[in-house]
Amino acid sequence: MSDADDARRRIAAVWRLEAARVIGCAARIVRDIGLAEDFAQDALVTALEVWPRSGIPDNPGAWLLTVTRRRALDHFRHTRMAASKASEVGVALDFQHQSADDAEREAADAALDDDVGDQQLRLIFTACHPILSPEARSALTLRVMGGLTTAEIARAYLKPEPTIAQRIVRAKRSLAAAGVPFELPHGCELRLRLASVLEVIYLMFNEGYVATAGDDWMRPALCAEALRLGRVLAGLMPDESEVFGLVALMEIQASRIAARVSASGEPVLLLDQDRRRWDHLLIRRGLEALARSEALPANGLLGPYALQAAIAACHARATQVEQTDWRRIVALYDALDQIAPSPVVRLNRAVAVSMADGPAAALDLVDELRAEPALHNYHWLPSVRGELLGRLQRPQEARVEFERAAALAHNGRERALLLARAANCQIANAPSPNHFDHRAATWDADPVKRARALAVATGIRNQVPISPQMRALEYGCGTGLLSFALQAQLAHLALADSSQGMLSVLDEKIAVQRIGSMHPMRLDLLTDPLPPQRYDLIYTLMTFHHVRDTDALLRSLYRLLASPGYLCVADLDSEDGAFHGQGFDGHEGFDRGVLATKAEAAGFREPAFTTVFTMTRGDGSTPTEYPIFLMVARK
Repeated sequence: MSDADDARRRIAAVWRLEAARVIGCAARIVRDIGLAEDFAQDALVTALEVWPRSGIPDNPGAWLLTVTRRRALDHFRHTRMAASKASEVGVALDFQHQSADDAEREAADAALDDDVGDQQLRLIFTACHPILSPEARSALTLRVMGGLTTAEIARAYLKPEPTIAQRIVRAKRSLAAAGVPFELPHGCELRLRLASVLEVIYLMFNEGYVATAGDDWMRPALCAEALRLGRVLAGLMPDESEVFGLVALMEIQASRIAARVSASGEPVLLLDQDRRRWDHLLIRRGLEALARSEALPANGLLGPYALQAAIAACHARATQVEQTDWRRIVALYDALDQIAPSPVVRLNRAVAVSMADGPAAALDLVDELRAEPALHNYHWLPSVRGELLGRLQRPQEARVEFERAAALAHNGRERALLLARAANCQIANAPSPNHFDHRAATWDADPVKRARALAVATGIRNQVPISPQMRALEYGCGTGLLSFALQAQLAHLALADSSQGMLSVLDEKIAVQRIGSMHPMRLDLLTDPLPPQRYDLIYTLMTFHHVRDTDALLRSLYRLLASPGYLCVADLDSEDGAFHGQGFDGHEGFDRGVLATKAEAAGFREPAFTTVFTMTRGDGSTPTEYPIFLMVARK
């Protein structure tokens, strides 16, 4: 990345953090959101021209604010007004007086206008003025306050982009024409605007929690800003149940942020998250806010934000996925659909039904939603349907749904996740089970082989710095005993083999043990295209003895690894002669030295061998010891 590119990237980050405050301060002065946004954009253009040469200032927010004010002053000086010149000069002088001192102006605002002194919250309430329609209020505020693009807002509301663009333009004109003061309302007027304000903060948080576009799965700074505004609002309105309901929802959802991405930035879905990484302080604060919300409504009925917070609390209280009270979640979604009906609520309810009553019951509910016009371009609908079809052993249909979801997704990380799930779907009409499939079906019944697999798993744990964020692949997986031994330490597991029969065994085991983080996929690394997903750890029970081109197989494994990544090769088939020069079924056999040489030729480095198990075979007085070894190499 060049210095200029790096400077632009840093300026973009500063703008995301400071834009709302700069626009809010300018709007309070010029009393026109459209003009304020134009002046702030001019300041950004100036920063893009100046900062790469002079460096980013110590206080970039103050720099942008100063330039924005100067642009506004130039506007006052050069615009010909219908009023007299004296009036124009008076306006300019008033403007200069207001802009003279940041600290003095902020103190005066706090003392004279409201108890909050928060420019962003003041701007939200202004943009949510009753003269605008509810839809226009939210769209305008998300555009100006949240920094969301028109396309992102359109996707949030499941509306066409031109419709949202028109709403924003008309809203700016309406506020300017009415001369709406940029201040925080009081009393009953404050409550009249509350619903729109809560909706805006909620949508800001959602856009940060799951970014609708771009290359990042989340925008944590946007989540943090929405949560801050919610807390400020709770202090301003301590008797409003829904304010505390929204705060509770955001606190609990924000507690998962660290666990929602892997070390390399890939999304981690709720059921696959390491719950030890959840922020328990935020959970406690969220549960306290929920309790306060539940105690406030006079009629005893919770609002939509409090109900969503209660759903989030069901997940937060479960230390393991299996402890989740899915039936209560279904009941809460029923209540939510009564007071705030929407197809998205019903889709989420269907997911909860799938966990409570099975995928077949949920699939009927999801299929009913396919006729909803608002969900035609909503990628979560085919994604959920693909998940249910996969659980129902209908892989071809599931693959089509995941691919359709990926085509509708605008977020790069999300699209890659959906494509990986599509690739993981099994291929129908696969070859019939062979010799290795038959052996795989009997592995669990053999205590010796189980002991060997557990010994290898221990060897991997001792030699690889495993973390819950690592994404792992077991290739040539047999019955996946290594994965079952390691799954408690790894949040993401994929099991790959070129044999459909082995994967059928795996599917049955996974279904019985309800290990949702494992994803079997049929993958012949010598003939199939590599999946888009990269892995931090690949381990294999050595099946190279039935592969003629071991060099090509090692190169494919190398390309699947992230950097740095670990390859663990376990020889659990010594009794068949593999790696001891005898070969197997007429194919290549080789010893540890040959394997190390081949691994280094494929790009791996520092191959190290450890004997993890020794078994004795033979008859009569000539028993033979077979050392079962593990090779660990790094990319």
